[in-house]
Amino acid sequence: MTKYNLESVFIFIWIFVIGYLLQRNYFDEFPSYSNARDQSNNLAITQGYIINDFDFLEPQTFVYNKETLKNEGLILQKDQGQINNTRTAVHFPIHNFLPAFISKSFGWNIISVSRWYSFVFSVFGAFFLYRLIRLLTLNFFKSFLLISFAITMPVYTYYQNGFLPVIPCLALASMGIYYYFNYHVKNKFRYYVFAIGCLTLASLSTYFFISIIAAVFAAEIYVYFRVKHYHRGKLVLNVASIVLIVLSGLLYLRRTKIYGSVFTDIQNMHLPDHLPGTRYSWSLYNTIHTYYSNVQLILVAIIILGFAISYLIHRGGILKLTFIKPFWQFLVVYFICGIIFLYAIPTSFQTTDHLFLATFYLPFLLLIILLTKHLSFNNRWIKLFYTSTGLGMILIMILSANSIQEEKRITGTWDIGTETYYNYLGSSEFLSKNGVKTSDKVLIFNSIAPNIPFMLMNRTGFAIGGDSKEDIMKALLWRYKYIIYQNQ
Repeated sequence: MTKYNLESVFIFIWIFVIGYLLQRNYFDEFPSYSNARDQSNNLAITQGYIINDFDFLEPQTFVYNKETLKNEGLILQKDQGQINNTRTAVHFPIHNFLPAFISKSFGWNIISVSRWYSFVFSVFGAFFLYRLIRLLTLNFFKSFLLISFAITMPVYTYYQNGFLPVIPCLALASMGIYYYFNYHVKNKFRYYVFAIGCLTLASLSTYFFISIIAAVFAAEIYVYFRVKHYHRGKLVLNVASIVLIVLSGLLYLRRTKIYGSVFTDIQNMHLPDHLPGTRYSWSLYNTIHTYYSNVQLILVAIIILGFAISYLIHRGGILKLTFIKPFWQFLVVYFICGIIFLYAIPTSFQTTDHLFLATFYLPFLLLIILLTKHLSFNNRWIKLFYTSTGLGMILIMILSANSIQEEKRITGTWDIGTETYYNYLGSSEFLSKNGVKTSDKVLIFNSIAPNIPFMLMNRTGFAIGGDSKEDIMKALLWRYKYIIYQNQ
C-alpha cells in the first residue's frame, strides 16, 4: 500500500471516529432545539413515505394546512384547496425516501435510520473534501489540519446527523468539486461525468447548490475561450443538468401552487429595495460563532498572517505559483452566487443557520485552502511552529465542537419547540385511551413546528403558530373533530 493510500485510510478512520464521538449521544434524538421546524418537517416527509406506500411523487406530512411565516405575523393560506390533504411540495425528496425505505425494509427506528443516513453521507463527503484539499495543497499535514477544521465547525457538527438534506447534498457537492478539479488535473472525461452528476443531484434536493453548477459553467466558459475547443460530451452533460434542475424547479412551483408547501423559502424570495449593509452587521456579528468556534477564528487569523508573511518574503511572487487553471473563476462565481442568495432572502439567512452550509461553507473553505497552500514551510522553525500549533488546535477544535454541541441543547421556557415535544410526548397512547381515533383530525394552537405534535400524536390535522383572535377565527372554519391547546 502506497503512502498516499495509507494517509487516505487514516483520514477516513479519523473522520468517522471524530464524527461519531461528536454525535454518539444524538442518534436517537427527536428533532428539537435549533431549527426544529425544518428538521421535523423533513422527518414527517420521511414518515409520510411509509404511510403512502412509498409513492415518491406524492410526499406528505401530518399537517393539512401549510403555514407561511412572513414578517412578524402568520399568514394562513386562503386557497382552501390546499388544505384538503397532507401532501406538500418539496425539492426532489430522495433523501427522505431512502431512509424511509431502509427503515421499513429492516424494521429499524426511523429516527435512528435518518440520523445514521445523514451521518454516513457526511463521512464520505468529508473524505472527498479531504481528497480535494490534498489535491489542491499537495501536502498531507495541511490537508489533515483543514479537514479537521471543516468537520468541527459548529454549524456542521450540529446538522451532521440531522434530518435536513443539506448534509447529503453537501457531501455530493464535495464529491462533485473534487472530481471537477481532478478532471482538470488528469483530463479524464469520466471525472467530469461524476462531477456534473454529483452536483446535479445536490442541486435537485437543495437548490442553493446550483451556485456550484453556475461556478463550474463559468469556469468552463473561461477554459473554452482559452483553448477554443469544447468537448461535445461536456456540452450534453451541461445541458442535461440545466434541464433537470429547471424541470425540478418548475415541478416544485407547480406543486406548491396545488398543495402548498411546508418549505416556503423560495416563496419568500424577494429583491430588497437597497443593498444589504448595516442591517446585516448585527446579525453577522451575533451569529458568526454559530459557524466557527473561537479557536477556528484564531486558526484562520494565523493562516492569514502566515500567508501575508510568505507574500512579503517572496515579494509577491507567491501569487504566481501554479494552481489549477479554472480555480479562480470557479471561486469568484461561487462567492457571487452566495451573495446573490444572501441579498435575495436575507430573512432566511438570519433565521436558519443551515443555509450557510449550502452557500458559504465550501467557498470560504476553498479560500482558506488557497491561503494555506501558499504557506511557506521552508524554514525548520516555522514548520515546527505550524505543526505544533496545528496539532494543538485540532485537539481544541474537537473539544470545542463537543462543548458547543452540548450548549446548543440547553433549553428553557423560551424554547417553544422543545416544550412542544415534551408536552406531546406520550400523547398518542393518551388519545387512543380516551377514544380519539387515529383518523380523527385535530386542530392545535401555538405550534411553532407543527409536525412535531402530530408525529407524536400519530394523527393528522391543522396547526397554527399563534393564538391571535384573527388566526383562531379562520382556523375554526376548518373541518376537525378535536382542539388541543398546550398551556405550558
